[in-house]
Amino acid sequence: YAFYHSGMSGAVIFPDDIEKIDSYAFSSTSISSISLPKELKSIGDEAFKDNAHLVGNLALPNSLENIGTSAFENCQFSGNLHLPDGLKTIGRASFCNAGSFSGNLEIPEMISLIYGSTFEGSKFTGNLIFKGNPTFAESSYISIGNEGAFEGCGFSGELVIPDGVQDIPANAFSGNEFSSIVFPNSFS
Repeated sequence: YAFYHSGMSGAVIFPDDIEKIDSYAFSSTSISSISLPKELKSIGDEAFKDNAHLVGNLALPNSLENIGTSAFENCQFSGNLHLPDGLKTIGRASFCNAGSFSGNLEIPEMISLIYGSTFEGSKFTGNLIFKGNPTFAESSYISIGNEGAFEGCGFSGELVIPDGVQDIPANAFSGNEFSSIVFPNSFS
């Protein structure tokens, strides 16, 4: 809660040796940009949530392993969103309504579980690409309806569901414009 709801504005630049940003640290402020540390490993729950002035690119460092629940929910990023290959966890609603991103979204191979609302409402101009074999989890966040992990993202092109996926929850991919969908043999 270091700067939670503080009215803080402008840019936030972290020293490169910071490894963790705590939960709620910059939630509900008016910051306009962030420069994340090169050695960052973890971003806590709601660390940057509800920052409508937080725009531009979101450059996640290659060292990042964990992104907490709702970490960037309700921000207004634009540009590319590159998820580092070493990323292991993305919390529920981490990028829900987080802006309009250009290009593809590639889900790293280390990600094994994708929760409901993870990217819901964020817009992308490219394709959704899975590098690994994630498992889709039913969302424990209940609101109106069962929110989908990639609902309303505007993805296009071919969607290849990775091998090993056996079940996809309701609305996981609704509101996208895929040209085709390829299901694995493991799908039941």
